[in-house]
Amino acid sequence: MKTNHVTIKRLPALFIFLAAVIFQCNSQTISYDYDYAGNRISRKVVLLPPPPQGAKKQVTDSVVVEDMLEDRNILVYPNPTKGILGVEITGGDWDEDILLILYNGQGVMLYHANAQQGINPVDMTAYPKGWYILRVQEGEKRKEFKVIKE
Repeated sequence: MKTNHVTIKRLPALFIFLAAVIFQCNSQTISYDYDYAGNRISRKVVLLPPPPQGAKKQVTDSVVVEDMLEDRNILVYPNPTKGILGVEITGGDWDEDILLILYNGQGVMLYHANAQQGINPVDMTAYPKGWYILRVQEGEKRKEFKVIKE
């Protein structure tokens, strides 16, 4: 009987530990870099941008979309999102401006900003649920990503 009593006393500490682990796992994702032959050359933990003040924590099944624009690696996450979308741009020369442009499903431009090397948060909390197009553009070169807002 004493064993059960001790186990019950430790149960709240176990729940706190599990909640901390789950919170930490939901605030990061893993990013991989590959060479041109397809070999993985690096693995890094990408911390997601913090949610805005007063926003509820989102728990969804999301993915990291990865693509290349010339010699730049672009990661867009989480997708689908309920608020803050992270656009991570790494590599390449930064001689020319890189633009982030967000369009709604009807083609209306909602967001336009110059990108910086690293993580660029795009706040979508004010926009309604639906699908959007995120364009990453450098001069005449561009990549477009479909983004779902839940």
